[in-house]
Amino acid sequence: LEVDCVQLQDLIDEYSPSVVKIDAEGAERFVQDIRDFRQIRLLVVEWDWTHNRCLHDWQNTESHLTHHNFIVKVKGHMPAFDEHGNAVLTDARGKKRGKTGMIFTAHRKGEEPLSSDEVDSYLF
Repeated sequence: LEVDCVQLQDLIDEYSPSVVKIDAEGAERFVQDIRDFRQIRLLVVEWDWTHNRCLHDWQNTESHLTHHNFIVKVKGHMPAFDEHGNAVLTDARGKKRGKTGMIFTAHRKGEEPLSSDEVDSYLF
C-alpha cells in the first residue's frame, strides 16, 4: 500500500492556518521541523509518550516552540521519567499507568491563552 506523505511545513505554506490541532500517534515531535509558523496563533497537540518516550524529544519540541514566540502549557501532568530520561508508563508489575499521552497548547506571546473548556472544544 502506497501512502503519500506531506510535511507540516508544506501544509502550513499552502493553507496558512491560524489554528493547528495535531494528534499524530507519535509524529507530533515533527513540530520541531516547522521553520516558519506564519500566522499560526495556536497549536493544540496530543503528545503520545508511548511513541515519544524520551524527555529530550519533549524538551526540544518545547524549546523550538518557545524560540518561535509561543507559550507552551501542558494540560494535566507529565509522566515520571527513569534515570535515562524515558517516560515510565508502567507500574512495578508492568501494567500500564493511566494515560500515556498529554495535551499541550502553544499560543503566541501576546495572544490570550485558552481556557480549559476552550482547549477541550478543539479535542472533540
